[in-house]
Amino acid sequence: MAKNQKRAAVELRWHRLAVVVGLVGLIGMLTVGYVAQRRAHDALGQQIESIEREIGWVSERVREARDQMERSRRKEVLVGRVQSMALGLQDVTASQRLVIPLIKEPVTPFRTNHPAGPGVVPSTTMVAASDLRPSDLPVATSRH
Repeated sequence: MAKNQKRAAVELRWHRLAVVVGLVGLIGMLTVGYVAQRRAHDALGQQIESIEREIGWVSERVREARDQMERSRRKEVLVGRVQSMALGLQDVTASQRLVIPLIKEPVTPFRTNHPAGPGVVPSTTMVAASDLRPSDLPVATSRH
């Protein structure tokens, strides 16, 4: 019986050793996995920070360009640039200004002396300028 007890003790030791080695291996694999995941997480954090810096830089450039564009649209700035370039340009006078009437609603043709006969409405969708009454056209006002 002593051999069987010895053999059972040896087998129990091997079982314990296998369990301990397995647990140590499992803990080692978990540690390696955690470290790898942590490194990947840190790398993503660095990428996010660099992209945020780029976005900040771009939005600053956009703001500066928008401010510059607003400054350059002012009449005083434009007149100053024209004078500095000595192009000889002058402001438009009222007699040079052309007012183009804006049509807000579709204009329906009225009965005219059409080649097909008097009082016939043209059947085409396009209306000739001669078919429109001046009172039908709204007058555009210029904004100053």
